[in-house]
Amino acid sequence: MALFSPLIYAADGRYAVIALPFIAVALGQSFHSLAASERWGRRRVLAPGLLGAMWVLLLIVPFLWREGGTEFGDPNAETTEVLRRLRSLDVRFVDGSYWKVLAIDYFADQSLDAAVVAPYPVRFPESQRHVDAAETDEVVFVFAGFDERPDQLRMAPDQYQREVIGQSVMYIPLALKP
Repeated sequence: MALFSPLIYAADGRYAVIALPFIAVALGQSFHSLAASERWGRRRVLAPGLLGAMWVLLLIVPFLWREGGTEFGDPNAETTEVLRRLRSLDVRFVDGSYWKVLAIDYFADQSLDAAVVAPYPVRFPESQRHVDAAETDEVVFVFAGFDERPDQLRMAPDQYQREVIGQSVMYIPLALKP
């Protein structure tokens, strides 16, 4: 899937299933051709390893490089920092980007209620109802940097303090500022 950049978001492999039989047949035929040729003779044993290495270099490494990058460290550090900031403000309600809010909700361990803005699917309806019923100035919005949506805020953007922590963009109501 790494060669098809429009499908790079489908890291779970759901679209790879479509092409998998064709890839398997092509690899099988390539292996058979290589193993049967006179030129390869004693090198037949190397053919599977060579094909496997080519598979990894062409299809797996580019995907891992793009998705994982070369950064090392705690992958949850940013979410932990955002949660630390929310707790310092004594926030009980968080709304925003699906990708950020669900991670915050998980790490908060039910210490706050989280909701997601449209068009994302609602995963926890009870929590969504609590956030929707909360006072407008009690809800902090957290968006992913690539998915910042100030049009989804409940108040005018100038009624919020915008803070950036890593790739997270937080909109904190001015009423919550200590």
